[in-house]
Amino acid sequence: MTHDIIVGFGTDDDHVDFVWRTLATPIADRWIAALRQAIPAWFFETDRFYDFPNSRWTKTTVAADIASQLHIIETYRPGTISLWPTVEMPQDRLNDFHLYFERLRGAIHDPAPFFKEAPPPVRRAITDLNIAIHRYESFIADQPIASRRIVCTFNDMVRHELVDSDYALFTMKHGFGSLYIGYCEVGKTIDEVFRDDDHVVTEGNIRPQRHYSADFTMVFHDPEAGKVDQFFVDFNQWFERNAAWLRALGFVQHDPKLAIGFIPVATLQTSLTQDEVIAAIAPRQHLHSVRLG
Repeated sequence: MTHDIIVGFGTDDDHVDFVWRTLATPIADRWIAALRQAIPAWFFETDRFYDFPNSRWTKTTVAADIASQLHIIETYRPGTISLWPTVEMPQDRLNDFHLYFERLRGAIHDPAPFFKEAPPPVRRAITDLNIAIHRYESFIADQPIASRRIVCTFNDMVRHELVDSDYALFTMKHGFGSLYIGYCEVGKTIDEVFRDDDHVVTEGNIRPQRHYSADFTMVFHDPEAGKVDQFFVDFNQWFERNAAWLRALGFVQHDPKLAIGFIPVATLQTSLTQDEVIAAIAPRQHLHSVRLG
């Protein structure tokens, strides 16, 4: 059985709706059940639009956002932050900022003492720091998969464990209009560690996806021909060079539970061209609504 998800973009006075239809898979059915429960709690974020025309986000504004979140954290507990952003930053500096996030946030199921003790505005700053880091990465990363995307998250996240059969569905070959389950762990996937050339991530924060929630991402770009295949060539070579370390962490090369990529659960239903879809959303970069058809 399939289901329709209607997502609205814009404001009450000016919005446009698009429809996604779920795939006929058990994980899509379970995700729809989670989405149905989450909709009444409403959106946690409404502005996570990446690489769309007319965006208010630039390297300058994102660097300022990172600085703002770090300032909130440092004001709450002086001495916590020693690194600050600049307009031009390499991936190494973003890895350092992500390490702040990992240590201050802790795991979803086991928050760090800093996070548990912090007041709500500081907790939100820690969460928003992570979002800003990934927003900046969208300007500098050579993405192996589609980078133009919209992320939808909900308040009061409820996570559910993936089952063994779900792992075969992870893929990096997401095309225009694909909707996939969001990453709901704290840390980095193993392919992010490789892609970011991250030498500062703590071993306990290399976390392949093990859960799903109602959160989801919509993709609005096709991957470049051959780019995904080349990514796996490079990734496998990296894995082989680091095999002893990765095996000690419990990772096995080619194991589906490495969870590389994401699980698609729905596809866009429209007669518009890709350019027409982008043109409709670009001036309306705000999540207005989501409902089931």
